[in-house]
Amino acid sequence: KKIIPVVVHVIYDVDNAGNRIGDIKDAEVQGAIDHLNANINGQAYNFLTGTPDVFAASRGELNVEFRLAKLTPKCDTCTPRTTTGIVRIQSELTNLPENGNNNIIKTLSYWNSYQYLNIWLAADIPGLNGYAQFPATNLMSTDGVVIRTSTFKTGETITHEVGHWLDLSHTWGNCGYDPPQSCCGGDDGIYDTPNDKVGGFDATTGSFPHNVDACPDPLNPNPAGEMFMNYMDYISDSYQTMFTKNQVEKMNETLEGTGG
Repeated sequence: KKIIPVVVHVIYDVDNAGNRIGDIKDAEVQGAIDHLNANINGQAYNFLTGTPDVFAASRGELNVEFRLAKLTPKCDTCTPRTTTGIVRIQSELTNLPENGNNNIIKTLSYWNSYQYLNIWLAADIPGLNGYAQFPATNLMSTDGVVIRTSTFKTGETITHEVGHWLDLSHTWGNCGYDPPQSCCGGDDGIYDTPNDKVGGFDATTGSFPHNVDACPDPLNPNPAGEMFMNYMDYISDSYQTMFTKNQVEKMNETLEGTGG
């Protein structure tokens, strides 16, 4: 099993009434990490009830443990100290600027991303629940995941964003967002994820099988249609249940430095 140390940077502010905006309890942080570990290792609470049989056999298990750090970073002039793996920073940047540089939050607190997965929590991220940096696409000082605090607290979004952090694309590949559901994404680089549209499943009205003929895939014909319950699709977290074996293979390649 691979152990991945995690540091959670809680960016919060205090309003005029003394309320801590964007803060979160230590137990809630641990609960979200537990939720991530269960999901990414194929142990989602809703897998048995929410996964059609035709897709269940494709479930992958990464066999990793994301663990809140117990020691602060090593450096040339300091001795590592014990830590809870949770850092709290007071800043008005807990409400990220709209149409601004969202990576600015990362300048407030950062641990060496060669040693830790950095997760930053913000009270408000305009238009998003979270976002992640793909491997080798930017500076190591911005590597990690940013998530809305309220979303992280319930264990949502974190699995999807960690999937991106480990180099997984959306299941619809590079299909455009505007207008939504306008094309089939095709190749997400993963063989055992059927083609689908841009976040094309509405949990309030959709049913299985979904879009059986909407996105034909000659290399992977599947009468079950879209794998809408995949963590890399766009759907409510309560309907997400699995990564596939080939997605897990891709994430392992990233962790082992053999992906390309």
